Amino acid sequence: MNIGLLREWLSLPAGDWPPDDRTLLGLASGPFTADEVEMRALAQMERLRPHQLVHADLVTEGMNRLAQALIALTDEANRANQPAAKPADDLADLVLDADRLPGAQPIAASSASVVLEAEVVSAGPRMVDRIAARKHRKPRPAKPAPAPTQPTEPPVRVPDAEPVPPGTVYRPEERRKGYAELVALRRLLKNWERLQPYFAAPSEPLATPSAVFGFVDSVRECRRSVAVDGDLAWFGEYGQLVLALVRNPLALPIFRELLRGQRQEIATDWALTTARLRACYRGLRTELRNTKPRRKWGATLRDAERGLRANPEWLMGMLLLVAVVLAFVRTMQRSVTNP
Repeated sequence: MNIGLLREWLSLPAGDWPPDDRTLLGLASGPFTADEVEMRALAQMERLRPHQLVHADLVTEGMNRLAQALIALTDEANRANQPAAKPADDLADLVLDADRLPGAQPIAASSASVVLEAEVVSAGPRMVDRIAARKHRKPRPAKPAPAPTQPTEPPVRVPDAEPVPPGTVYRPEERRKGYAELVALRRLLKNWERLQPYFAAPSEPLATPSAVFGFVDSVRECRRSVAVDGDLAWFGEYGQLVLALVRNPLALPIFRELLRGQRQEIATDWALTTARLRACYRGLRTELRNTKPRRKWGATLRDAERGLRANPEWLMGMLLLVAVVLAFVRTMQRSVTNP
């Protein structure tokens, strides 16, 4: 395996392989946040993707190292951002007042250390034999690492929902506003559906580098889309659980530590929100189509087209009628030319 190519693609300095996590992601010394770790990991992954077909082994090695560094540094950032533990009280606060205890005598401070008899342990011959036996004991074979568990539960199905009207009838002069809202909703729905392999599957373990990077990339794109195209009317009754996780900068470690019941609640919330967004999209699109000004001939042709699609036998009848008319015209021409 040519590690030199991998170093060149990732712009890593020469040295032992694998490098430390900071060097692998290109993070400078000092504190860092989870957003910086995600951004650097995704940037390094984009450098490996162009070489995935020709150098599959090298790219797999690089993605494994990047995924491990991403998880480790994200957990480190999570621990660094936690509030510091409350320091222990001074020893003086733990000293009891002798006056409060009846019959207690004050203890004089002594600089000499006190050794209890229970602390003195003599190493007899049995202890020496045990130590020698442990030195010559054969090492136990290492247990193989358990295989990653595969998802056992099917993804949550998105229910069907009736189209939701937008609530505002767009007049012809306001159609531009309606189309802008339709484009924003379509973009948001596309990025929201990218979360399906992870949020809709309660048993997804995120055990492979591709799954880790896919989760981070999908959450990041959905976070941007919600910030730009999000509308509170689309996330009324559902979507709050998924939005809380997507907006959190530590979404990856939080998602990995969720219990099965919590994952199931998030999957249900994602499915109901997806059905709501799809219904809003269909309702807005239908409203814009119904309010679109149409010309008379154009409407007539569209009605005729819909009629032919619904009744294809009409087309055969029309063709038969045309053939009869053409045959009659040709017969009349022959009778005129040849009396």
